[in-house]
Amino acid sequence: MNKSFLIGVGILIMTSAFCLGSIYLMAKERAAAYEADSDPTRMPTSIETVSIETPTLIVSPKEHILEQIRQLAAEYEQAVQAEKVNGEVEFSTDQATGEQLFHFQGESYQRISTRMRQLDEQIFQLYQLYIQVYRDEINPTPFPTQSSPEQNQAYYDYLTEQSQNYCPTGELDLNEATVMIYDPDDGKYRPWIINDEIARCDVYGQMIEEWRTAPELAKVNKDEDMAAIRQVTGKPDLILTFQAIQGTANAPGRAAALYTDETGREYYVDIETARLVEMNPNLPSHPNIPANEKKSMDELRGVARQFASTNSPRLADLETVLLYEENCKGDICFFRWDYRNKDWTGTDWIMMPPFLQVGILANGQIVTYNNTLDLLE
Repeated sequence: MNKSFLIGVGILIMTSAFCLGSIYLMAKERAAAYEADSDPTRMPTSIETVSIETPTLIVSPKEHILEQIRQLAAEYEQAVQAEKVNGEVEFSTDQATGEQLFHFQGESYQRISTRMRQLDEQIFQLYQLYIQVYRDEINPTPFPTQSSPEQNQAYYDYLTEQSQNYCPTGELDLNEATVMIYDPDDGKYRPWIINDEIARCDVYGQMIEEWRTAPELAKVNKDEDMAAIRQVTGKPDLILTFQAIQGTANAPGRAAALYTDETGREYYVDIETARLVEMNPNLPSHPNIPANEKKSMDELRGVARQFASTNSPRLADLETVLLYEENCKGDICFFRWDYRNKDWTGTDWIMMPPFLQVGILANGQIVTYNNTLDLLE
């Protein structure tokens, strides 16, 4: 009996071990299958997969321009704050508004003023780019040409009146300022507001001006104009960009094509004669020339006369009746041949008689040029 009992127990233990082993193997196989299915590098061939792309933040060209402006303004503001700590500064209060003001003095003022002028130029260039991007987006239709001068004038008046529908009216909300820029002359911050509303106003003004100057623009030969500028300046490789048609300030009723070089220097070429009539520098208001580079007044006078004679065919014939003047303002000197001693009553020249003027830095560099003598008919 005992022997039979022991044999039965042995069979039961073997059966249990067999069952437990089977269960273990099944569990192991399932675990392996689960791990295989969970492997991120293994993709089942029987299931179609769908890829989900991560959204990419898209920055518009205009917003990119505004961000560049904000960055430039932030760098300028760092310079202002550093100068407040380390430079010469005076604090005051605006009696009318109670606003706290601070004015830089001496070299501190010169440093911040120079930085601000540079910043203004950079922001203006970026703003012009913003306007162009806006105009490309809306792609406005040019204004139609009218059939007579009278209709042109009436249409021009109409377009001007309509500007109120395209431009902001009333005071601008300073909360909408793109950046606030410290002005060392005022001792406080002023806003630069750049948005589509401002751009729409400027584009509308551009379109009116383009429509008005279209007949004059048709007469412009840009290649010849640029060649004339390069010849006068003696810079055959000068890079020039056409900007617009503008009236000539010193010659009433005359229009000129405006060009600029890479430094922002302006050149005006008379449309009728294709002659360079004005050249303006992009210089600090008070240029400073080192003493060892300065030339004598006789040397500067000789440079001015040579330049004027070379570029004015009429100067030699008129010189005996012209009033000659020369004067210096700091390190820039002006040499002028003026026709104002003639009676110009009844002519377009009564307010501003013809003249020729050359502006030269103390080191002999020619920086300004005005010539309306050669516009006389």
